[in-house]
Amino acid sequence: MVHIKYPPIRWRCKLCGNCCRDRSDRERKILLTENDMKRIKGLLVKTEFCQKLKMNIGLYNYEMVKKDGCCIFLSGNKCTIYVNRPLICRFYPLTLFDADGYVFDVDRSCRGIGEGKVIDKSYFENLIKEAKKNLGINWDVF
Repeated sequence: MVHIKYPPIRWRCKLCGNCCRDRSDRERKILLTENDMKRIKGLLVKTEFCQKLKMNIGLYNYEMVKKDGCCIFLSGNKCTIYVNRPLICRFYPLTLFDADGYVFDVDRSCRGIGEGKVIDKSYFENLIKEAKKNLGINWDVF
């Protein structure tokens, strides 16, 4: 069985949209899996929304196109493809790393960190299930 490390955090999305745009202190890279790209492509009519990475970054093969430093699917502070958003967006403000098991890291610059409810084990388990579904990977985690 794979070991998973969960950070003890409180979090609530503040709907600020900062996870979807560049900021003065960082450039936001919205990476896509092959399945993300295919799912989003199926929703659109002739829109260039991603570019193939020269070298894959882990399981990610594509990067979302941005306009003026923002994801092209951001309208105001809302995602126009929210139900079909990429895996990396579903995980935010968390990132999953493979390091002697699976380790969740937290983007502490997210405004929602420290707000809302404590994220419990079931939240992390649901993220793992979402990743398995998106990537077609059979991780033995439960």
